[in-house]
Amino acid sequence: MKVYSKTILGLILSIVFLPLIAFAQSPGIPHKFYGTVTMENGVAPNGLTVEAEIGGEIFGTSITNNDGKYGYSDLMIVTDPRGNNNGEEIKFYVSGIETEETAIFENGASSEINLTVPGEAGIITNNEDETIENKTVAVSSNQSASIEMGDSLNVIVSSAKSTNATINRVEKLENNFYDGATAVMSGNEVLNGFEIDIDGENLVISASMKYDDSNIDEDTIKPYKFDSASNSWVEITSNVNVDKSSNEVTFEIKIASTPYVLFAEPVSTETSSPSGGGGGGGSFTVQDDNEEEDESERADIDGDGNVGLFDFNQLMVQWGNYGSDYEADINEDNEVDILDFNSLMVYWTE
Repeated sequence: MKVYSKTILGLILSIVFLPLIAFAQSPGIPHKFYGTVTMENGVAPNGLTVEAEIGGEIFGTSITNNDGKYGYSDLMIVTDPRGNNNGEEIKFYVSGIETEETAIFENGASSEINLTVPGEAGIITNNEDETIENKTVAVSSNQSASIEMGDSLNVIVSSAKSTNATINRVEKLENNFYDGATAVMSGNEVLNGFEIDIDGENLVISASMKYDDSNIDEDTIKPYKFDSASNSWVEITSNVNVDKSSNEVTFEIKIASTPYVLFAEPVSTETSSPSGGGGGGGSFTVQDDNEEEDESERADIDGDGNVGLFDFNQLMVQWGNYGSDYEADINEDNEVDILDFNSLMVYWTE
């Protein structure tokens, strides 16, 4: 009898409480949201993903369109699949950037929430000598971010999905940067250089640098990045394009966290002599008289009017250094070496 009674009691409890359990687990009515998205530099561009998050879980998404609007043509329905979202706080994100607004979930409600994003999108314009640091930019599959540093540099940040990038630092390299391990490569000149440090996931980054083609061999222009592990300049070979008509070099950056520089060799002063006329073949060097006079003055390193032992001592002190700030760099190739010693011997007066 006891077994029978327990069985009957169990059936009764099941019949009474089963509807209540089913009701508790049934989904609640969604909450609809719509409004506008404004970035720090204006309305959000089309194609950015807007997400509604409750307790770290995403319950609704939309896409910006039509002058930064969301939730209109592309409805933003925030769901309540387990029937327990009512009264919970909703956080809104745009391309992964948390907005300044929140809302409370209400079953069956329809709310206008205009979102403000602490980040930028589209084109970010600065002067060449300005520094960009600690900025967040939103990107998507159909909306890249463009960082313009005057006419000197343009960095394009894009992605196959809606995400964001952090611009840690973008800054033009000054002349005093090219010293020690980061000295100019031997036989080359600096055309342009920037520190470019950008973080983010699933990013594709490309840089376009302008250059001045005066007295340089454009066929030798190459972009380099500085490798801190080896303390050396490493040539960039990924998707490099040198446009000689616009004086611009474009290249792809895999990891944007290092100095990037354009190097090129100066124009050669050697030209072929014409054949015939008893002159014979071969070549000759055309050297301007003013250039020769300037070099003789530079050979007088200590400026005492003579090229002698004191100048030789100064040359030995600076021997092997790279950069543009050394008086013993007589031939001005940004390296104190045997060529400068040869020039010293040519103009020796003691």
